[in-house]
Amino acid sequence: DMHLFDDIKYFELRLYAAQGQWTKLKERIQQGVVFGPYREGERIYYDALTHYASGDTVHAAKQFNWLAYNNPYFDEGIVTAAAYFMGHGADKLKVYTILSEALLVNPNAVKILKAYIAMAHELGYNAYADSALRTLQPLISSSAFREFVVENQLSGSLLQ
Repeated sequence: DMHLFDDIKYFELRLYAAQGQWTKLKERIQQGVVFGPYREGERIYYDALTHYASGDTVHAAKQFNWLAYNNPYFDEGIVTAAAYFMGHGADKLKVYTILSEALLVNPNAVKILKAYIAMAHELGYNAYADSALRTLQPLISSSAFREFVVENQLSGSLLQ
């Protein structure tokens, strides 16, 4: 089944990216992985990561900027773009805007919610962080929720 084989190749790319194996990621893509129009975001995501890993922050920034604003359903792309800009001196409001705009379209995305909550809390937007926590709570297990709250030093009515 060629469809299943393609899915395995795409999953393999995600694993290489998650593990930071940039050389293997680049090699596998060069072996002829076809992304097509429905996987354009993934192609840009992998290009951004490999450019960044090789020290080409100019191209990486352009690609992360594309990821930040073009597909709010690609959670990994949104969160990675926000983290990239946070780590490269971008205004914290830019990072907050990336995450909040993605949540307007994709309000139940766990990865985006977690990043948004941490950023809102850091900026002192506690009412927004609490509201997002209420959205997050039923989406994950209670132990994962408590762990997230403790890791991010959050407090509020949800902890009681």
